[in-house]
Amino acid sequence: MPDVTPILDLFPGLFAHRPKIGAGIWELLWLLAHITSHEPDGSGGSVGVVDDGKPVATLRIATELRRSREATLVNLGKLEAGNYILRTGAPGHAYRYRVYVVSPDTRRASVQPKTEGKR
Repeated sequence: MPDVTPILDLFPGLFAHRPKIGAGIWELLWLLAHITSHEPDGSGGSVGVVDDGKPVATLRIATELRRSREATLVNLGKLEAGNYILRTGAPGHAYRYRVYVVSPDTRRASVQPKTEGKR
């Protein structure tokens, strides 16, 4: 079998989060694919900044995933409630997104949810 370069470097433990993430996995993967930089999160990990911190319209994500804006909003809400992402409101049905990740040099997880109450 030839070597295949992964599109995204994902943590194998991500599968254990399937019940919590559910259909929101597609929004999470979309956000991971659009991380342009990282910032320290203060606990040894990092936060991935999506699209240079510019607002991202929910409709853009929905359109690129070929699903409704409403379904995308629900899934992003679940990701935020599960502490996988942090989103800050912006004008025009848009948000600035941060995705909780572990420092790439640790080679551990591409997704590492924060513990409750540590936003």
